Amino acid sequence: METRYDKLLAEEPPRPPLAERNVRIRFPAARGPERVLEAAALEKSFGGRRLFRVESLTVRRGERIALTGPNGAGKSTLLRVLLGALPSDDPAGFVRTGPGVRVGYYDQQLSGFDESLTLFETLHRLVGDKEAHNLLGAWLFPYEAQFKKVADLSGGERARLALLTLALGEANLLVLDEPTNHLDLETVEALEKALGNYQGTLIVVSHDIAFLQNLAGRTWAVRNGIFEDLPRPPQPPRVEKPAATAKKPPTRRPRRAKKSRWHVERRIEELETKMEELHEQLESLHSRAARPGLGPDDYREIAATEDRLRRELAGLEAAWEEAVEELEGE
Repeated sequence: METRYDKLLAEEPPRPPLAERNVRIRFPAARGPERVLEAAALEKSFGGRRLFRVESLTVRRGERIALTGPNGAGKSTLLRVLLGALPSDDPAGFVRTGPGVRVGYYDQQLSGFDESLTLFETLHRLVGDKEAHNLLGAWLFPYEAQFKKVADLSGGERARLALLTLALGEANLLVLDEPTNHLDLETVEALEKALGNYQGTLIVVSHDIAFLQNLAGRTWAVRNGIFEDLPRPPQPPRVEKPAATAKKPPTRRPRRAKKSRWHVERRIEELETKMEELHEQLESLHSRAARPGLGPDDYREIAATEDRLRRELAGLEAAWEEAVEELEGE
């Protein structure tokens, strides 16, 4: 067998460079019920601040829903409540899925894998020996890379592994939390195409407005503790045009070189990472404030730190919106 395998490798034509290959993504789905999901009285608060209150909602077969809102608004928390991973703060709250609904969940933390296993071992447990190699190759994992441990994968590799295992589940309800994070542009386009062809029901969180506009026909918006159910896709931020009488800039003013799409996307990723770090610091600060035995000086320090963090967060969010507008304007 080893001799035959060596011969097969010797006769195999050289593979094109990785940059010239495109991942093939497909999400097969069995037909689900007409009423996919029903929920009511869903409420969640954190640190005394309400994240959202959902009086009632119904998701029907084939709907494509974008869940939007600023970082820290509670989007991921709402998904976890809908999936039954977290209870509603309201004891009357409930979530029901229809008969035959198979849920596929993409966690933006990319958790749920055994870190001690290799890529090949992870897929081998699901599909067997030969198919594991074939699938990993189709998802742009070269043969040598298939023996990397999950713990050693980059963010992009881990994201592709998560999408691959999601595709194997044949779910007819896909719940995706920031699926475009860590992915290169080619893989994002392949993912968008695959979701466009997906025959099931879709709920997706993303900061990529263009990505959502091409997929969603309904929007759930979470902001400032308020949940809104809007029958339209998310819209990009409006950019006010300058008045006709506005003074033109001096003709000799040096023009700033336009950044490439790649640089703008990396800038957005950096800003999102920094915003997540600030939200984590705020959560840690709130946990500290809830501890017993704090004195007036402690509370003053906590309040000052929270004010500083929120001002930093506001600046980052403004820069993020500017970068998104720049990307959308290309």
